[in-house]
Amino acid sequence: DLALAAILSQDPQGLIYFVEDSQPALAQALKARFQKTVAAHADRIRFLPWMDQKTFYSALLQADVVLDTFHFGGGTTSKISLALGVPIVCYPGEQNRGRMTAGYYAAMGLKKYVPQDQEAYIQLALKLASDKAYRACLSQAIKEAYPAFVKQQYHQD
Repeated sequence: DLALAAILSQDPQGLIYFVEDSQPALAQALKARFQKTVAAHADRIRFLPWMDQKTFYSALLQADVVLDTFHFGGGTTSKISLALGVPIVCYPGEQNRGRMTAGYYAAMGLKKYVPQDQEAYIQLALKLASDKAYRACLSQAIKEAYPAFVKQQYHQD
């Protein structure tokens, strides 16, 4: 929550979107929490309804950057985002489930895009959101590296 607040406070045009869970009570609890923890910027955290696969892919393609959560990483969502060339900012958690996206970046030879602390996470998110050329450069690097990553993941000898 502190990272989201920092990102939004430093990017007055920024919006952060979450996809609502199929259980409305979870989304309501998260919204209530953000009203307390991200109070001044909570109105710029938006929730999208659960969507079908095609709509979800389209939503990802509209994102400047995907923010991976600290404690429970993207997994399949990260693989989809990377396959589409959408940059992800991740901060490796202490447990394996929070290190998936960092592992994907490392396997693609893009480990330099994995922040080593929360402040670096915030700064990378801001840079990708505001610097179109930098974002395009990382997107291109992801698109070039992804096919070999998939081959490595699924076609090992």
